[in-house]
Amino acid sequence: MYSKDMKTLLINETFIVDHNSHNEWLDWFKSHYIAAIKESQHSKDLILSKIEDDNPDGKTYALQFKIDSIYFDVFQKEENLIDLRTQLNNKFNNKFASFVTVLEIVED
Repeated sequence: MYSKDMKTLLINETFIVDHNSHNEWLDWFKSHYIAAIKESQHSKDLILSKIEDDNPDGKTYALQFKIDSIYFDVFQKEENLIDLRTQLNNKFNNKFASFVTVLEIVED
């Protein structure tokens, strides 16, 4: 439920992954990226979804999780997560595109 004192944010990271790199990307993503977010003390209720579409550019995934707004800045600066984002970009350079949407949960 919505609280003026404590806002909960829903973080949505959308990824479009090249068809040829899809399996390798997904394995790495689950074992490294998602594992690190789950280990974070600030995230909760993590869900990885595959978007059902026929995107010619690749497979589309949405990673969603909740975080209390007071921890959002700390979460974004966690060194291990910054390192993983860099590793993801280096390992799969030009094989995926992504964007992040931050939503405030008004009612849950």
